[in-house]
Amino acid sequence: MSDVIGTGGARLAELDMDPGFRARVRAGDEAAFGVLFREHGTAVYNHCFRLTGDWSVAEDCASLVFLEAWRLREKVEPVPGLRYEGTTTDRAGRTGRAFSLDSDHGGLPNRKTLIVDPADGRIVDEEETLTETAGRLGVPIPSVISYTVYLEADTRPAPGR
Repeated sequence: MSDVIGTGGARLAELDMDPGFRARVRAGDEAAFGVLFREHGTAVYNHCFRLTGDWSVAEDCASLVFLEAWRLREKVEPVPGLRYEGTTTDRAGRTGRAFSLDSDHGGLPNRKTLIVDPADGRIVDEEETLTETAGRLGVPIPSVISYTVYLEADTRPAPGR
């Protein structure tokens, strides 16, 4: 991979956030787009399969996603302020990629962080952290304001039923 993109083997999530790599994709660099396809293809396919429940339709869906991504590559702009924070482990012990964005939505300066499963792109956790003083509240900085863990329920029948 480092031969194709010249980053010394950096993880794809770091490349996704790299303005130079994004510029190469938007400019039509087929090798850079190929890296996106190789690294994200399985996750896109898995998502399409979860939506459709059909292997063949999921293949068509994933193909269309990448065809549209190629067609619209010049129009895609990054979200200002979105940062890749690296790989982390959530409170349920799952490894994921963390992305964050600073905001003052709700009146308090905070950082919203999403942890994404690299295998299928699902959000597995979200966290909101206070980033500046809350005035008289006296809350230490940083403080977690909210944390949500998304777990899947085991819906199989109990043994013996």
